[in-house]
Amino acid sequence: MSSKLKADLRREPPRKTPVGEPWNHHEIVVNFDGILRSCGVSSLTVRRRMTIGMITAIGWRQNGWEYNFNGLKTGKSWSGPWYTRNAIEEDKDGDVYIIEGDTWRAYDSWSDSVAGWFKVVDQPWRTARALLEDDTVSDGDWWAQMGVDGWYTAKTDPVAWGNSIGRRVKKELAAATPQELEQAAMIDVGATPGPFAQKTLAVAVVVCAVALLAYWALKR
Repeated sequence: MSSKLKADLRREPPRKTPVGEPWNHHEIVVNFDGILRSCGVSSLTVRRRMTIGMITAIGWRQNGWEYNFNGLKTGKSWSGPWYTRNAIEEDKDGDVYIIEGDTWRAYDSWSDSVAGWFKVVDQPWRTARALLEDDTVSDGDWWAQMGVDGWYTAKTDPVAWGNSIGRRVKKELAAATPQELEQAAMIDVGATPGPFAQKTLAVAVVVCAVALLAYWALKR
């Protein structure tokens, strides 16, 4: 256990926080897209690729806890709330092994979790971050680069996996009704806006301030 983890911040037992009904592919995809939209993630490409990560991490079984939708471990720098669960990893030869009682990051809301995801991904040495919004790069190639950047240990063909899940996400979103999309956008994501929402809010404040100054200049 990391020396930064505080015993009184351990959440035991951890809360299960599924995105949707287990194995309901349509609901899971549509709900998560709505969650990301509510957190200020405006790019459809980014939302799709974050959904690929979510499905890879917690699966269609929705084995997710404490809003940690992408299976982020505590690492050496985390000093916030945490919980323990076994981790399934693969070694360099593709052999599966289990880490019992591994430590994971706990969040208070979807918004906190999304903001935490961007903070971890938004590192200059992560090539996949630069490709996140690039539509000229396939979902599979982006997911493969996430593996190169150390995001996961699985050795299963990442290009085929990323492209397959990406196609499924597109299919489910294309089949979503306006009512389903509206309901998904109403899911409670917490009070804290995500990084993209914060940027949008800041721009809106500046625009309003400029408009107000222009109005008073004309009145003078």
